[in-house]
Amino acid sequence: MGRLLRLRFIILGNNSFGGGLPNNLSRCSHLQVLYLDNNHLSGNIPFQLGSLSKLRALDLDNYKISGTIPPSIGNLSLLDVLSFFECNLQGEIPEGIAKLRRLTYLNVGDNKLFGKIPSSIYNISTLTYFSVQFNRLEGKIPPDLDSKLPNLWFLSFGNNSFTGMIPTSLSNASGLEKIFFALNNFIGLMPKDLGELLSLQVMNFQGNQLEDDISFISSLTNCTKLKFLLFDGNLLKGSLPNSVANLSLDLRIISLIENQLHGNIPSGIGNLFNLTVLASAYNYFSGNVPDTIGKFHELNTLDLEMNKFTKLPSSLGNLSALNRLYLGQNNIRERIPLSLGNCQQLLALDISHNNLYGSIPLEILNLSSISISFNLGYNSLTSSLPSEVGSLRNLAEFDVSNNRLSGSIPNSLSGFLSLEVLHLEGNSFEGEIPQSLSKLRGLRELDLS
Repeated sequence: MGRLLRLRFIILGNNSFGGGLPNNLSRCSHLQVLYLDNNHLSGNIPFQLGSLSKLRALDLDNYKISGTIPPSIGNLSLLDVLSFFECNLQGEIPEGIAKLRRLTYLNVGDNKLFGKIPSSIYNISTLTYFSVQFNRLEGKIPPDLDSKLPNLWFLSFGNNSFTGMIPTSLSNASGLEKIFFALNNFIGLMPKDLGELLSLQVMNFQGNQLEDDISFISSLTNCTKLKFLLFDGNLLKGSLPNSVANLSLDLRIISLIENQLHGNIPSGIGNLFNLTVLASAYNYFSGNVPDTIGKFHELNTLDLEMNKFTKLPSSLGNLSALNRLYLGQNNIRERIPLSLGNCQQLLALDISHNNLYGSIPLEILNLSSISISFNLGYNSLTSSLPSEVGSLRNLAEFDVSNNRLSGSIPNSLSGFLSLEVLHLEGNSFEGEIPQSLSKLRGLRELDLS
């Protein structure tokens, strides 16, 4: 290929090429585009590539590199696109990349890079896409990031060891659509003017140490294109404002797991009828789960476990797309809603560690879709375990431990062909252990104590 001196484009992405990159590609002096992404290439990036003075795009994603980014890359002065995503790169980001003054796309995410980002890279004002996620980078983000990189639409510092505060000036980068600051060590408050980013679609600040009041969400009501709102694992306080009802109708995910939030979930949240995930586990929310949740016809995950909720809405049965329902470790004191039997797509059900009473409804025992887990443990359920439980034949984990169930263990449990975990302890079952349990060949845990 090094003999093809007039070649301008090499586009061989998404194939199964192996081996290394030929050093003599540098002889293709007219080369403008080199796309070798998603192959099985390995070895070093040849430093000779730095002599391809007309190169505009270099994409080696998923190239299993055994070395570092060669500093000679900084000689490619016409480069627009530079992507080394998931290449097993090590070492530091070379200062020479800052020489690429026409660069619009820079992706070195999912590598093993360490150290600080050279400050001069923040001066590449043409950048629209900038990702260094999933590395071992550290340092602080410049407070004037907006003036240095005014054209950004995608920004990801996620999964590194960055510290300091999130720049308040982010709100001035008016074209920003996706922001990823997850899993770092950022502290302090959330920028209050992010609502000025009218094109914003994704905000991911999971796994930091942000200590703000959750009322800042009110500032996001102008972001009419917002789809993902992720703030898990921070130190956010306060109660959800009623203005949550005015967030974008395009919103798909709200995740606030493991913060310090309290109060009720506003009933107006039902306006966000396109939600697919609502997760606020490990907080201090209380009161009733709002009945308006029944409007979420696209919802596939509802995770409200480890709070202080006291009542479930009958409208749960309207969640026809629901796959996962987690309501364990609350203060729910009532019967299991019969309407849950309408959730025909349910894969996992956990209402354990509550104060549920009465019998187990046949309606939920007939949900043959449940395959991941069925957990009603640590409640006050009474009566017997109906033979209809055998309808859950695809189930992996079944737990009704520590209730007040009585009678015999039904033979129909032998129909759980995929069962790995069976917990029946802490009840008043009597009689014989069914011989049919010997059919549960995949069983790892059995507790009848």
